[in-house]
Amino acid sequence: MPMTHAERMRRYRCRIAEDPDRRSQYLAKQRMRYHARKASGKVKTVDQMTDKEHRKAKKYWRAVKAQQRKAKKYQSVVTPPPSPTPIAEHAIRPGSSRASREKNRKKMKKVIDNLADKLEKERKRSQKYKKRWLRATGTSETPRRKTKKFLRSATGHQVQRKLLLHNVLLEQLKSKYIMSKHESKKREFQRLFTGSLIKKYKLKREFCDMVGLPHLKRTCEDDTRKPMNRKKYNCKKLRPFWVVQATEPDRQTCLCRTHENFQFILEKLHSLKAIKSASCETVVKEAACDINSKLCMYGECPKCKSPALTHTPEAIDSEMSVTWKKWVTKKEERTVRGTVKTVQFTVKDTVEGNVNCLLEEAKIMLARFKKHSFNITNQYRHCCLLQRNMKANECLIHVDFSENYSCKLAQEIQSMHFGASKRQITLHTGVYYVGPQGKANSFCTVSDSLNHSPAAIWAHLSPILDFIQSEHQVDIIHFASDGPTSQYRQKANFVLFIKTMSDRKIKSASWNFSESGHGKGAPDGIDGAVKRQADKAVLRGCDITNAESLLSVVSAQSAIKFYRSEEEQIEAKQADVSSMRITTVPGTMALHQLSWKSEYKSDLHYRDVSCLCGETICGCSSKVFTFDFGDTNVGAVDVSTDDADSYVGKHVVVRYDNTAYPGLVLDQDGDEIYVTCMYKVGRNRFLWPRVEDTLWYAKEQIIMVIPEPMPVTKRHLQVEPQLWDEILQMTD
Repeated sequence: MPMTHAERMRRYRCRIAEDPDRRSQYLAKQRMRYHARKASGKVKTVDQMTDKEHRKAKKYWRAVKAQQRKAKKYQSVVTPPPSPTPIAEHAIRPGSSRASREKNRKKMKKVIDNLADKLEKERKRSQKYKKRWLRATGTSETPRRKTKKFLRSATGHQVQRKLLLHNVLLEQLKSKYIMSKHESKKREFQRLFTGSLIKKYKLKREFCDMVGLPHLKRTCEDDTRKPMNRKKYNCKKLRPFWVVQATEPDRQTCLCRTHENFQFILEKLHSLKAIKSASCETVVKEAACDINSKLCMYGECPKCKSPALTHTPEAIDSEMSVTWKKWVTKKEERTVRGTVKTVQFTVKDTVEGNVNCLLEEAKIMLARFKKHSFNITNQYRHCCLLQRNMKANECLIHVDFSENYSCKLAQEIQSMHFGASKRQITLHTGVYYVGPQGKANSFCTVSDSLNHSPAAIWAHLSPILDFIQSEHQVDIIHFASDGPTSQYRQKANFVLFIKTMSDRKIKSASWNFSESGHGKGAPDGIDGAVKRQADKAVLRGCDITNAESLLSVVSAQSAIKFYRSEEEQIEAKQADVSSMRITTVPGTMALHQLSWKSEYKSDLHYRDVSCLCGETICGCSSKVFTFDFGDTNVGAVDVSTDDADSYVGKHVVVRYDNTAYPGLVLDQDGDEIYVTCMYKVGRNRFLWPRVEDTLWYAKEQIIMVIPEPMPVTKRHLQVEPQLWDEILQMTD
């Protein structure tokens, strides 16, 4: 059989190794070849290698060396020793007895215990003298001790000088940080401002806000946290323990549209260096005299009536084309099984325009955001004060509809996942407090009916009110909820609110609505607890197919009080509401508080924001609306119905901040009208903006329906002059 190439080369190398002359010639030739390859760059030294090549070479060297050691070890094992190893003869000694070993062990244990006691005594003795020495020499001057010592003996002038020094240093650091152009210097600032002492006193967030440092998210790809000359895959090995992998619950899915749209605009302006800060709170503070004043935040203050961004228009080209993000609601026609249907959906759209359009949009959004921000703060503050200052005869009920619970079975076939196989259950959750410092009492009403209308609301609230009035002496009730116009904040609910309170002999009542997009609270936590209990029961083998089975599963294992609302009760209340013809309360979209007293009967007091004075009905900017209840039937009102009227596709004039604007109606949802408005450039001159100015208006804000505006130039339009004069007289 012929030899392989490897066998021939092995014999060739053996012949060379047997001849010393041939071997020396072979080695010299190999050295010359190595130097030639090194000179040509084919062989690199360590200082010529890249990081990757060096790591690869070291990996190869380690493998070769390991193979050499393995071969050497194998050779030593298979090679016999030159002579046999003599075996040492050990004298056989008798071992100690078990009793003797136990005696020695106890003796040693006693010695160890004595030494441990002596050591503990000496440790305590040293600690005693150490404490005496520390007390004798005095304690260290920490920042907190220095502050307390200074405040005990400082005069007003000294305090003023200290505060002045504090503010000057902060302003100087802030200006230095802003003026720093190199990222390395900014990183030095960040390391300086986030030191161990600042972390110890928990001042990191406050200090960063004062100086203007951004709150950077600590992610694995943060370049400031990686050593230089490292590849991205090394970041995983160097990851700190507090940097964790993002999960699905970390996704923010309940954000406010107003906040997000305003934040998109500010971030774009900040990236263009048109404004100094991209923080919504900072911009609002700069645009208002007092963020806690309703006059300032509602644009009624003479000093800050026209809010403006602190921007530098000379730094950028005002006609430069820019794009920014915006959450918008759109409509489109889709074909479903051969039928064309109009669907409505919300998307994060990209808006195009120039810098001037962006600044104009920011100015409009700032005025709305100021009002929005004040409403959020005021409503939360009012609910906290109300809960804290209630009397023994008062009760606060916080309610909300949760997302419907989908029925589940422990074992399901595949086809059950499709179509309408899975029924849904309505959960109406809430919590109530009675008296001062009352504890939270959670409840949940369930129903097979998927109706969330005002009739369903009061069907769900009826057992709760029955229980509260039977257990407590309550004659004043306060309600709190979010403000969807299809559920709580609408005229039908207002009428049922007055009717129910009157029937139950309540002296006074109020209803407080949270700001749009900020209605999360305790009921949402109860909703999550109920659904988790139901899911755990399903995993244990229970089947949940309707409201009754859900109650039987969760009621026995929870501290939450459960009630069931029958479909017949909801349908009966819905029939009563359907027979009513109810007048819309003016400004329903803007109101945040309802107040009622038994002596006023059909008068409903309402406000744009909740009053903090503590009285159910007071003179703090409240408006009054009287329902014509008649003699016998509370809520059976015979008034005009405008609900059937459709404004979609019509040109209207709307009232916004006591100013009339023409526009086109794009959509209508009950008492809400979605209008895109025109910009006013003269007394009766308007134009369609490049960026749509769209907003939901209450039906009461529509002044009148007008004919389509007439063009007067290529871009400008006007309303019929005589009609526009009448509109101006109505708004004056």
